[in-house]
Amino acid sequence: MKLRASVLMLTLAVVYPAASFQAATQEKPAAAPAATAPAATAPAATAPAATQERLPAAAEVLERYAAAVGGKALERLTSRVSKGTIEVVTFGSSGTFEQYIKAPDRVINISSFPGFGDVIQAVNGQAGWASMPDSGMRDLAGPELALMRRGAELNRPLHLKEQYATLAVTAKTKVGGRDAYVVQATPAAGPAETWYFDVETGLMVKAELASESGGTAFTMYLEDYKEIDGIKLPYTLRQETPSFAVNIRITEVTHNVPIEDSRFAKPAQ
Repeated sequence: MKLRASVLMLTLAVVYPAASFQAATQEKPAAAPAATAPAATAPAATAPAATQERLPAAAEVLERYAAAVGGKALERLTSRVSKGTIEVVTFGSSGTFEQYIKAPDRVINISSFPGFGDVIQAVNGQAGWASMPDSGMRDLAGPELALMRRGAELNRPLHLKEQYATLAVTAKTKVGGRDAYVVQATPAAGPAETWYFDVETGLMVKAELASESGGTAFTMYLEDYKEIDGIKLPYTLRQETPSFAVNIRITEVTHNVPIEDSRFAKPAQ
């Protein structure tokens, strides 16, 4: 079973402030020269210039998102255990998914497939590692490690401005037929991310990660938000890339349970 391309970069939350965005106004086209007429004519009325809808500041969008997913309730978190199912649609493969996160900076994702084995990604503070049944274990580095470390923060929606060098609202578009604000997020290291926030609910409904070539490496749809312990989480995550599609459906979430640091440690080889 070919799952080499299906190692996931799962991030359950994101978001943040920035300078205000000024809507541009369209320039008026140059007036065409008036045609010569035998009799004087009244001057043509000048049509008002079309204006774009003013977009909110990134700070406004991201602070609203932080409030929508729980606000200060996020500060009470010490750990989270999420369990569910994973389906690699492209290959017709399915299995179980588990994610363990422990404050302040530890996370491990375990996707288990019958007949293939466990696909694992982990960060245990500053370092990270990954394991595949067919290729063995390796250390995470560069942009891949940076992305995993950003996703390891439990109360990430409260601190995204500290994780990204620049953040800006760039447009208003449609996601699933609903209005959404588009936020461009550029980290200090690694490719840019693009987030889409529902205008009405404030929740993140879509996220994109840029590829090194400038295209989109993958798109994540965040759906079926449910509230647990005062915090809203997406229970369905659909990840799409040019070569495969993966669906994760969370069935169980538990907060503030003891998790030993050894769970995140890289196994001895």
